[in-house]
Amino acid sequence: MSKSLPMDQEKLENFIFHHIHAWASEYVEQNKADYPDTTLYDSMDNEFRTFMQDLEDRFIDEIKPRFGDV
Repeated sequence: MSKSLPMDQEKLENFIFHHIHAWASEYVEQNKADYPDTTLYDSMDNEFRTFMQDLEDRFIDEIKPRFGDV
């Protein structure tokens, strides 16, 4: 018997997007004096791309090798 996952794909995506929005909002708020032209849109784009690259790097370097020949 397999365990069910705690959330489906759409809920997981929304969870990630919520965090990206929160991280971006925090960045904009903390850096508005030094970078007043940074928009929430730009910050969210950067957070998303960074998150995806970090996730891909970890998958390739750490997770994937555990399940196959390297």
